[in-house]
Amino acid sequence: MRLFCFIYRELLEALSNKETELEPELRRFEYQLLKTMGYELVLDQDVKGKAIETHLYYWLRVEHLPECWPVNRKPTMGVVCQGASLLALKNNRFDTELEKSDAKKIMRMYLQYYLRDRTLKSRELFKQFKGA
Repeated sequence: MRLFCFIYRELLEALSNKETELEPELRRFEYQLLKTMGYELVLDQDVKGKAIETHLYYWLRVEHLPECWPVNRKPTMGVVCQGASLLALKNNRFDTELEKSDAKKIMRMYLQYYLRDRTLKSRELFKQFKGA
């Protein structure tokens, strides 16, 4: 619980800084929250144990390792995103809009699954700070 309070305090401090970009801070918080809960995401290797390659696309499903995925094929469940986005989320560094967008999709999928009927108030918090 102490670690969660520390992570939450870091988020609030970051959000109080007008220079801080808010969405990446929320993704960092959500990622750390899952890790703290014991659900650390494996985002640097695929289902075959190979290192994630930035230029390839990967299919993510909860409780599965990323699987290389053809770009033109749509999954019936889960999220497909570029390898660069997986590594960006793993390293808490978002340099492109695609990485930010993919991180949001990834975190929504995992949080929805692991939190089940509980909800995070991060969207409300984001709106509150964004409007300030």
